[in-house]
Amino acid sequence: NQIRACVVEKGVFKIKLFLSWSWSIDTLAHFAVVWDKDGSNIGGGKTLLVKINNVEIGSSTITWGTTGTQGSDLRIGISREVPPFDPSKIVIDNLKTYNVCKINFSDRDIEAGYA
Repeated sequence: NQIRACVVEKGVFKIKLFLSWSWSIDTLAHFAVVWDKDGSNIGGGKTLLVKINNVEIGSSTITWGTTGTQGSDLRIGISREVPPFDPSKIVIDNLKTYNVCKINFSDRDIEAGYA
C-alpha cells in the first residue's frame, strides 16, 4: 500500500491511495482518513492516517503547510481533471466528518450523532 498526499496548487490538499487491497461491490468497507496538521493528536507524530475496516493501512509523518485552507471545499470521489472522468466509478453510501482527531473507529457500524 502506498499513500501520496500533498498540498497542490491553489491550496488543494490531495490524498491518493494506491492499494493492494480489493473488495466485492456488495461488501461493506469502512474507509477512514484522519488528518492532523502538526501530528500532535494521532500518535507517533503521524499527520495522516488511513484505515480500512479499522485496520491501519498507511500513514505519514510529513508536516503540512496548510495556511489559508480553512475555507477550502471538501471534495471526495470527484475528479477536477478534464473529462472523460466517470463519477459512477465511486459510490459513497455514508459520509461522516468530525471536528476532532478521531483515531478509533470501532463504532463504525453505529448510526448515532456526536456532539
